[in-house]
Amino acid sequence: DLGIHVLLGGRGGDRFGVATLSSQAAAFPRSRGLPLAALNGDFFARHGPCLGDPEGLFIRDGELVSAPNGKSAFWMAPDRSLHLGQVVSLLSMITPDGASWAIGLNEERQERPVVYTSVLGPRTPSANGTEYLLVAEPGTLMPLQAGRRLAFRLESIHSGGNTPIPTRGVVLSLPERFETPATPIPVGSLWTLSTETRPDLRDVRTALGGGPALLKDGQPTAFQSSDARHPRSAIGWNAEHFFLVQVDGRQPGVSVGMSLTELAHHLARLGCTDALNLDRSEEHTSELQSR
Repeated sequence: DLGIHVLLGGRGGDRFGVATLSSQAAAFPRSRGLPLAALNGDFFARHGPCLGDPEGLFIRDGELVSAPNGKSAFWMAPDRSLHLGQVVSLLSMITPDGASWAIGLNEERQERPVVYTSVLGPRTPSANGTEYLLVAEPGTLMPLQAGRRLAFRLESIHSGGNTPIPTRGVVLSLPERFETPATPIPVGSLWTLSTETRPDLRDVRTALGGGPALLKDGQPTAFQSSDARHPRSAIGWNAEHFFLVQVDGRQPGVSVGMSLTELAHHLARLGCTDALNLDRSEEHTSELQSR
């Protein structure tokens, strides 16, 4: 009856935010089970309006919280098997006239539109641009799940950001210079949100980004690494077991940490066939920029 769960740093592990690992484990709802072990997850936004936003793919109890970024991730399939690979986002919003806009999900808005859900908080973090408040049509499954097409009705249009995020809906936030249809989009119009990814993650309950992948199908991967030793976190598995590995470091005379190559070798010695490096809860460094 063991399972792998992922948590966010905010309230009860189901909202964006930052918190210590021990406090997150203590807040895990006992109705969902007893935490036996925990370690750092994906890299995340340490500053800005989306504090705690996972950098890549994040699926918590079936809810798609953060879109994949094309880098390495692991996921647990409906049959409880574990998988490792690069996941590409195909997320898009389809307008009433059939145009398809590539979108981000629950992230700081920059050049492309972003869809916000209530997992981010009560209101959108943007301070400018146009935002469409969209409410899920009857029969539409909420919260968002991967690999689906969901119908929404445009309820209202807002300018200047800080738009309330509905529980059964989303807010589509457009950058100031984003090109919209010449004909105004009417309130009450029907929109479609696609949460497709490659590979297809439909019905996946748990997924988490990270990087780099260290082992794949029993072989080391071609990741880039320096000889620098740091504290490390990683998840690995084989056909029978999974491993949560934490390496201490930066304590001269006590623990010096590991390089990524050393970490990969260690996971292989444990018997892992697949393994993914995770956040070591320190600043991003150049050795981790290519994942």
